[in-house]
Order: sequence, then structure tokens, then C-alpha cells
Amino acid sequence: MYCISISHKKAPAVIREKYAFSKEERASFMKWLLEEQAADGCVMLCTCNRSEVYISKQDAKEYKGEEDTARRFVLSGESGNEADADKDVQNEQRNPEEVFLMGIQERFARFRGIEKSELLPYVNIYMGEQALSHLFRVSGGFESKVLGEDEILRQVKEAFAEAKEANATDYELNMSFQRAIACAKKIKTDTKLSSTPVSVTTLVANQVHQFEKEGMKNVVILGLTGKIGGTVAKNLVCKPNVHILGTVRKHNGTWNMVPEDDRVHVIAYEDRYSYMEEADVIISATASPHYTIREAELKKVLKTKKKRLFIDLAMPRDIDPIIGKMEQTTLYNIDFYDTVSEKNSTLKLEELDRAKLIMEEEMMTAKKDISFHQCYHKIPKWKALFEEKPFEKLVFSMKKNLNYDSFHTVLLALDQLEEWVKDE
Repeated sequence: MYCISISHKKAPAVIREKYAFSKEERASFMKWLLEEQAADGCVMLCTCNRSEVYISKQDAKEYKGEEDTARRFVLSGESGNEADADKDVQNEQRNPEEVFLMGIQERFARFRGIEKSELLPYVNIYMGEQALSHLFRVSGGFESKVLGEDEILRQVKEAFAEAKEANATDYELNMSFQRAIACAKKIKTDTKLSSTPVSVTTLVANQVHQFEKEGMKNVVILGLTGKIGGTVAKNLVCKPNVHILGTVRKHNGTWNMVPEDDRVHVIAYEDRYSYMEEADVIISATASPHYTIREAELKKVLKTKKKRLFIDLAMPRDIDPIIGKMEQTTLYNIDFYDTVSEKNSTLKLEELDRAKLIMEEEMMTAKKDISFHQCYHKIPKWKALFEEKPFEKLVFSMKKNLNYDSFHTVLLALDQLEEWVKDE
């Protein structure tokens, strides 16, 4: 298996968007690879952070010296340059797999209407076990911007289902993706990797969601369209029973972007106190040099005694600290969330170690299944060989031709064979 990857690890958003294939484009690209016999199978994974092509090609290692075949792959784009193709093939003939992958990259680039030279600085290529390991790491959230995030698993499942629907997968890709998806689910179930938030905005959104109140929670956000306030709002609209009122900044006569949701409404900053009586949670994340919420003004508008949570995410602080001493009022500032985030980061690293062990075990199973399938057709030939030659001669032949590690592994396997057969 091979993987050509463009991700946030190397490519900024302005580059990644050039390779954001639509569903129709993905189908067209996979169809070309199969029709041209450039691949035995293909899966395309496209998200906001990565565009990846997973390819299986059993005879990719056999292209050495097959100049016409290599040139066909290189020239497969609509405007391939024949002279460049000859030059590329001559330079790459010492490594036939690179010749094969060079042709895939060329078509990949031309499909997007750019030169291959523009693609190369941003691409990562994985081959064999590296490609399988990369798929497992991507599916498990190890390669995501937020370690262990859940969304990528859904995206991998959808990419695999899309390729299967297009009859673009073979045994190797089927086994690899099925095992990677099952592994990611096991990591999610058996570890806290994906359920341990470390970003401040996620911690805040979770705390609002867990705030003790039945039914709809009313949340006021001062600085709704700032970087922090906007991210908190986007996290909140993904949760049920939350209604958001927020102040926005105005630049050049136009409002900054507000998260699009029926539960999000804009209010004027100067009217902020009039909404705090009904609010359950008040969050302030502005760049103001002065307090945005003062105790004296707040006491004038609060008529009902009920639990309220104030969250100050600004520096310098937005909320008068004395408000935290008011009856039935809790106030948390940015230092509180930084401390929780640090503790969660430590926990997440511990969970990462557990997740890696799960991944290694599941990946080993996938590698054995794929290797066995590739050799299954040879079993009758091996059986005939054992019937024709004395067993002792075969063992001595292996002793002569294998290195120590390989021969030692064979001996261990033979030594345990009787016990394994009894157990079946």
C-alpha cells in the first residue's frame, strides 16, 4: 500500500485548499487510476486538514526497466511533457516504486491544474508498513491538530465507504481500512484520549454544558467574534439546550462574522447588563483595557437569586474579581482553565501511551492478515515441496540460506507448532 499525503503538517490552508477534491472529483480520480491500471485499489481522504490518496498496487516494485510503462504513468495527465517524462524515468529507474509514485503525483497535480513542482514541497509519501501505520495514526486521531479528536474517524469511514461504493478497493485496502477503523473505535472506547479536552475553549464549552440547570441554558458572550469568544461559541452550538447572546465588534461599518445558528443572536455591547438577569452563564473574552462587567452595575440588574457562572477569559481581566464573592455566583478566570488544561495534557499523554499499544497490536494483526492473503495461493506449492523433499533437508536448507534472526524465528515457530495445532 502507498499513501500520498498533503496535510497541515507541511501545507498551510492556502495550499491545502488547492487539493480539496469534491466528491465528484474524487470519483473521477479513482476511476482514472483503475481504468489506466495505475492502481489495484484506491481510497481518497479529503478533510479541511488533509488530502490523501491511499493506493494498492501489487506489481509496483516490478516497474524497473519498463520505461514505456513508467512513461505512460508520467504522461497520463492531459498536458504531460514527453521530454520531462523521459528525463524523470531515467533518473528514477534505480527505484521502481518511485517511478510508480512519480506518475501518480504527476496525475494528482495535473488533475488540480498545477505543476508537479508546486506539489512536491508539501507532499509526504508513505510506502508499505509506513503507509499502513500512517492510516492507523490518522484514523486514531494521532495526526490531527487536536490529538485524539473524533471527527477524523467519521471522515475515514466515509472515505472508505465512498471508495467501496465505487468498487475502487481490493483486499489490501479493505483489510487495512477495516482494521484501522476498528482500532480507532477501540482506542476511543478503551482510553480517554478523545474525551480529555486540553484546549481552553473546549474546557469552557464543556463546563457550560455541565452547568446545573434543567432545560435551556442562557449564555451571554462578550466578545462573540473575537478569536476566543468565537471559538467558544462554535463549540457551544454543537451542544444541546444552549441559547447564546453575544456582543460583536464593528469594523469599517460592517459586523464581524457570527457563528451561523438559530440559537445565536447579536446584542449591543452597551446593553449587555440588561441581559444578565436571565443569563445562567456570562463569558467575557474581549480586548478591553477596562472591566467589561463591574460589581456595582451588576447588582443593579440582578433581581433573582439563582446560580450563575462567570467566566473571564481575558488578559487583562474583563470581570471585576469581587463578583466571584457574590451569593450563588462562581467566577473562573483564564488561570483556572490553564491549570486544568495542563493537567489534562499530562493525562492525555498517559492515555496516548495506552492508545499506541492498542494500535501496535491491531496493526500487527492487519499486517499478518495482508501477508497471509498475499501468500495464500502458494500453499499448494509449499505442500507439494514438503511431500517431495525430506523434512530434514528443508530445515538444513533454511539454516544455510536464512540469516540468524529469520532462522531462529523459524525454529521457534516449529517448536511451538504442536502446541498451536492442539489448541485448534
